Amino acid sequence: MSLRAKKRFDPRPYAIGIVVIHLALNIAHGVAHAQLEIGLDAFQKLFVGVVILAAPLFAGYLLWKRRLRTGGWLLAISMAGALAFGVYFHFILPGPDNVNQPDLTTPLRSRALFENTAVDLAITEALGVVLGLAVLIQSFAPAGSATASNLGGRDSP
Repeated sequence: MSLRAKKRFDPRPYAIGIVVIHLALNIAHGVAHAQLEIGLDAFQKLFVGVVILAAPLFAGYLLWKRRLRTGGWLLAISMAGALAFGVYFHFILPGPDNVNQPDLTTPLRSRALFENTAVDLAITEALGVVLGLAVLIQSFAPAGSATASNLGGRDSP
């Protein structure tokens, strides 16, 4: 095995890190929602709870347990869903949840937190998609390869 093969990029720790950062940003964004009194309807609450919060956390757990295919798929899909949801509600759909339509009567600090976390969430979700796919792709490496050895190979039964 060559030295070059041993130094392959391992996306798993970065993917787990993105999950943690994503959770922290979601907490901050939720605080901003509460301060600005921007509510969510029942569908939005369910989507946020399942797809945006729980699914990436479970994907991170699976990656930590070296369930690479399942964790990679779940991370990529949940982050893609979160990204689509956030882009639509924060940047496209008119209304109080749109960062381009500020309510000038709200405190600037709360509005800045809301806007900054909306942008940061979109960035981390895009990175989450890429890293989830990178983990998934590397999980298909042949069992004896350096990549499979470094990453723990495929999901175990």
